[in-house]
Amino acid sequence: MSTTSTAPAPATVAPGTPARRRPARAGRTRPAARARRGLLYATLIALLAVFVFPLGWALSGSFKERGDIFSLTPIPDPATTASYDSLLSTQPFWNWFAMSVGTATLATVVSVFVCALAGYGFAKFRFRGRQVLFTVMFSSLSIPFAVILVPLFILVVKSGLSTPWFALVVPWVAPAFGIFLMQQFIVQGVPDEVIEAARIDGATEFGIFWRIVLPLLRPPSARWGCGASCRPTTASCGRWSSSPTRTSSRCRWASTCCSARRIGPSTS
Repeated sequence: MSTTSTAPAPATVAPGTPARRRPARAGRTRPAARARRGLLYATLIALLAVFVFPLGWALSGSFKERGDIFSLTPIPDPATTASYDSLLSTQPFWNWFAMSVGTATLATVVSVFVCALAGYGFAKFRFRGRQVLFTVMFSSLSIPFAVILVPLFILVVKSGLSTPWFALVVPWVAPAFGIFLMQQFIVQGVPDEVIEAARIDGATEFGIFWRIVLPLLRPPSARWGCGASCRPTTASCGRWSSSPTRTSSRCRWASTCCSARRIGPSTS
């Protein structure tokens, strides 16, 4: 009994059909691609150095003596921890730190919630004056912050509400960019069919927002939360704290404001 083996017939290519190119072997890179990759890495390293250098310089200056803090020497000689000892022993630093963390956390949570709620209203509801309100809100993005700084400061001071828990939280609750960011994401990422299905199931409008829309807003909420956490303290540093109606206790200042007030020539 004999067996015969038949080899598969070679594949035929129709005339006029271009032959497939073989994939490039791993490890082979064209010189132009290598040059582009090297240029990209060099640019990223340069940008990293630009952002890291101020932090490293500030860290180096914190270990210098007060008379040498403005010197151009990158490495402190001699290195000392006198600045840290003075800060922790003579100033209520941990109270400042707690105030900063508390106001930043409260401002972030409230701002994300209010901006998401307002963006949901602009994106999914139709009401009289909606377009006018949205246009006015969006147009406020063209107004520089320096223009509204003085009127906002006077309003807060004259109202007697210049305490940190109000001045560092309430004026920054619903900025125009945060509302616009949430509104655009809801328009593009939350289908109307999902909301209509929830309404048919008997969900309330706030229930739809809380259970369906808000969980879908995690990407823009994270992006907005990163900016909202530091914006109140950095924007109002030295302004609310220098108000004549502020509380006399320095323990209620935010830490960045207190750090800014401590910077200056040596008085010793």
